[in-house]
Parts: sequence; structure tokens; C-alpha cells
Amino acid sequence: MGNNIDHNRDVDAPDSQAININELDKTTAEAKRDIRNRIETREMARELGLTGEDLAIFCDISSQKQ
Repeated sequence: MGNNIDHNRDVDAPDSQAININELDKTTAEAKRDIRNRIETREMARELGLTGEDLAIFCDISSQKQ
């Protein structure tokens, strides 16, 4: 009857699943880099002896620079 579904795959269309995996890899790498930066910032703050509000301010300023 009126079933006009095209079952042929468009071979010229980009593979959206591959694109999504690449984006996920990129996002994962960015997240790992962000976590490493936060850990390094905390270690620097600890070496400086910062605590409490001073620690929070230092970490906030450091994260804004990155």
C-alpha cells in the first residue's frame, strides 16, 4: 500500500556512529586533562599550605586560567 520507506542505505552519508565515537573520545580526553589539571592544582595548593577559603580561591582562579 502506501509504504514508501527507503531501505537502501545512503553510502555517501557520513557514519554518524563513527562521528559520535570520535566526539566521545575527544570529550573523554578533555575530561582526563581537566582532572589532571585539578589534581596538579590541589597538589600545588597543598605545597603552599593553603587551606579553607584560600584553597578554594586558589583552585577557582587556577581553573579559570585553564
